[in-house]
Amino acid sequence: MTQTTTETAARTTTRLLHGYGRLTWPQARALLSGCACTWTDFDGIHLQDTPPDELPVAATHLWAWNRTGDRLVRLRFDTPGILYAAVLTPADADAVPDTAGVPPARGFPEEVTVTERRTILRDPQERSAAALPPEFTERTWHLVEVPGESPLTFVRADPDS
Repeated sequence: MTQTTTETAARTTTRLLHGYGRLTWPQARALLSGCACTWTDFDGIHLQDTPPDELPVAATHLWAWNRTGDRLVRLRFDTPGILYAAVLTPADADAVPDTAGVPPARGFPEEVTVTERRTILRDPQERSAAALPPEFTERTWHLVEVPGESPLTFVRADPDS
């Protein structure tokens, strides 16, 4: 996702990172229960209030969030049918995300310090790439970044924008 320099001041918080490897679509989809989602594929950029029924074709990532934004999900699609998932929950969360019985990978959950910021995807007037629909450019987005050797970025649409 392309972002502009229109960002608010970043804030740092602590969250729990849950990591999952080699999930099937039904297992990964269990993580998306109750979440809105966004992804890009050959048909363009998508934003839905519910998870897609089928694995998005030609997508590389899918980002999801629950209504309060305290649970963030990032799916990465690698080889056909193999997905990797990362989930952020509040640092004081007791519940482990539901993955249809698949436990987190070894070493997870892990307490991590994240940087949160608000931004827009791209100025509607920018013409360096195909125009994005107004539902994307008129919305504020939250980026939650986990730094480190293998950094992760979680994306969430602001429900009030």
